[in-house]
Amino acid sequence: MLMCRKHHRLIDAQPELYPVDLLVRWKESHEGRRTASPPLVNPHPPTSSHYARLVERFELLASAASGSEPIAIVGITGSGKTQLALDFYSAVADEFAIRAWIRTTEDETALVDFSRLGPYLGLDQHAAEPLADYCDRIRAGIEASQSSSNWLIVFDDAPSAHAVDRLVPRWGAVVLVTTQAESWPTFRKVNVGPLSRDDSIALLRSHASFDGEDHEVADKIADLAGDLPLCLVQAMGFIDSTGTSPEIAAQLFDRQQAELLARGEPSDHVAMCAAIDRSTSQLSIQSLRLLRALAGLASAPLPIRFLDVNRGGPGGVFLSRLDFEDAVGDLRRFSLVERSPDQLSVHGLVQVIVRDALEPDESALALQDSWAILFAMLPARVDRPEHLEAALDVLPHALHLVEPIERAGVGSAAAAMVLNRLAPALGLQGDRLTERALHERALSILTAGTEPDECLMGSILTNLANCVASDGDHLQAVEMTRRALEQKFAGGDTDWSIALTMGSLGNHLRTMGELQEALQLHEQAADLLESLDDKRAFADALMDQADIHATLEDMEEAERLANQVLAVGGDTPETRVERGRALGLLCWRCEAEGDPVGALGYADEGVSLALQVDAPSSQLARALGTRGRVEFQLGDLARAVADLRAACDTFLLCEGPGDNHARATGTLGSALTALGEASGDRSVSAEGLQLLRQSLSQLVACLPADHPTIDTARIMLAQAEAKVWGWRVPNPGHAL
Repeated sequence: MLMCRKHHRLIDAQPELYPVDLLVRWKESHEGRRTASPPLVNPHPPTSSHYARLVERFELLASAASGSEPIAIVGITGSGKTQLALDFYSAVADEFAIRAWIRTTEDETALVDFSRLGPYLGLDQHAAEPLADYCDRIRAGIEASQSSSNWLIVFDDAPSAHAVDRLVPRWGAVVLVTTQAESWPTFRKVNVGPLSRDDSIALLRSHASFDGEDHEVADKIADLAGDLPLCLVQAMGFIDSTGTSPEIAAQLFDRQQAELLARGEPSDHVAMCAAIDRSTSQLSIQSLRLLRALAGLASAPLPIRFLDVNRGGPGGVFLSRLDFEDAVGDLRRFSLVERSPDQLSVHGLVQVIVRDALEPDESALALQDSWAILFAMLPARVDRPEHLEAALDVLPHALHLVEPIERAGVGSAAAAMVLNRLAPALGLQGDRLTERALHERALSILTAGTEPDECLMGSILTNLANCVASDGDHLQAVEMTRRALEQKFAGGDTDWSIALTMGSLGNHLRTMGELQEALQLHEQAADLLESLDDKRAFADALMDQADIHATLEDMEEAERLANQVLAVGGDTPETRVERGRALGLLCWRCEAEGDPVGALGYADEGVSLALQVDAPSSQLARALGTRGRVEFQLGDLARAVADLRAACDTFLLCEGPGDNHARATGTLGSALTALGEASGDRSVSAEGLQLLRQSLSQLVACLPADHPTIDTARIMLAQAEAKVWGWRVPNPGHAL
């Protein structure tokens, strides 16, 4: 190529700025010939031998690249960001005049790589001009030049938006950035997470060693690798280097997960452990402490919408919520956490690698911090439906921490308290079996520990007794609750806690027919609660008294107490359940006095109150059952059947097949037999008989043998059979 003396010397003196492919392009352009393929500015990393294009990911990136915004390919280390960008970089070679790969991990390297674009714009670096200033001119040239509109520039492994802000053209080129940092406000983000399980298995089975291997082996390795491409490649690299079988590799991976992830380093990437270590080394002390604490929790999302740092346990991680948010922001710079407004997640492999790197004293501190975070999310009470979501979201983390606490030999009382606090949420979902198992485990942990706590023992026994009662053993429930009350008195527990246990004992005694003792306990509980700031518990104690007075046919006192509940509760959400019970009792009073129209008014109000909560609840089931019963009495059989069916379904969903479900089922059976008789449809009557038999069977299973409800159910079944088959029996009433 003939040049003037000045530019000849300039080019020969700076071969890194004037590579051969650039000179050839100039020459062929000058001579009117097109280059065979567009030039590449700077070398790019190699394509992994195990890389396989995922069509959905590729098309998402291609679609984003068709717009005018720069694109940030964001994801945790090892998720395949660079390989995806490289695939696109190679696939669209013919669509771009120039493609440039800029390494951005180090500032100086990024400037050098970017400066090589200058000659393609006809820009030379001035004598003594700082490299950064030269790059500024290049970026301005790209933005001003029409010839750069079909350029593709990839900024690989950018540490943050700020780190590459000086280099990224705002327009004039297609720009891709691969990064772990989550915050890219002016970029279009393409999030690259773990592979789907099917894609992970397909990638593993493409390896020759998996030919004919059991699908379960590939599934196990994919699970242990967290479906991250880098970890899958490392597992295959380990198989290649050792010659072992996938089955043995899976066994070793299971036993020594973190150690295997420190090996099998791919040619285009550091090993997973090294990559995580590099990221964690750049965290602040506070952020690293948070990451270590999160690593000790379960891999399930953390419900930070319930987080109250002021309620953290001893040695809490943060002084304020702002400290917490700052630390989360620091972790998001490396995609070490995934954040939605309400939840925080850490990839399971990140947890494994972080835990494995801890020294013994660091592990002890991390365990303490994990418990502090757990305590900061615990709802004050979880035996109420509105606390269900919080309890169920926190429970997996509590279960994950109990074993390490037991192994460490410390905090047994705390572990028992957390299990006891959260387990009732399972009962609210109808899973009484698991709830009972957790209370029994809490009792075992506390008994085996060296931290005697009579008050906690009393609380666990109270909850366990409620589970035992739900299984139908009311005598044992009474004995357990009496022991619980003794423990609470011995430990000097609060009036509030003692009152709650008195209420539980009163309910068990009432079920056994010991009404006078039960009434006395509820009165004592109400006396303790009246002066406390817990309207709901006080209203609950009043309603328990009202129900017993109604059973004793003292309806005036029952009505007085029910109206007192409505006055105590006002219109506050926390007393909604108790007000619903009061409305149900007043509805029943109207029925007893032969005023079904007045009863229907109370029933409608009860359903409206229950519907203030979006999710199905036991309160809604009771309200629907009550209204269905009144509609049955008024002869509106179609509406009655609809409400009673809804009540049965809701009871089953919220409580399982207990006595409440059985009562609603029996009343629905009576309504169906009446509807079948009225319409002449014997199939409807037959369904009613079937439900009445089912109701009786359920009641026998969950109530004492001499309970009056069982006798009523037997008479209701006999009455319905008489209607269907023409037998004659006395009329005992038609609702449970």
